[in-house]
Amino acid sequence: MTLTAEQVVSLKLGHPVQCLLPEADAECVIVRADVFQRMREKDDGWTTEEGWAAFCEVAGPAGWDDPEMNIYDELYGEKPQP
Repeated sequence: MTLTAEQVVSLKLGHPVQCLLPEADAECVIVRADVFQRMREKDDGWTTEEGWAAFCEVAGPAGWDDPEMNIYDELYGEKPQP
C-alpha cells in the first residue's frame, strides 16, 4: 500500500486516513499505532446498547427529550432503542 503525501501528513498529525478495500468491499481507517492504543485504553467494554442507555439517562434530563430535538432524528435518522 502506498500513501499519498497528504495522507502521510494526516497520519503524522495523528489524524485518521480513510481508504476503501475493494477486495472486501469495506471502508477502512488507518491510524498510527499510538493513536490506536489510546483508543483501546478508552474502551470501557460497554455494548452499544449499554452505552446508548447510559447516554439517554444523562442526556434526557439535560434536554435531549425535548420535542424540538426531534429535528435531529429527522435529519440523521432514528436513534437506536436501548
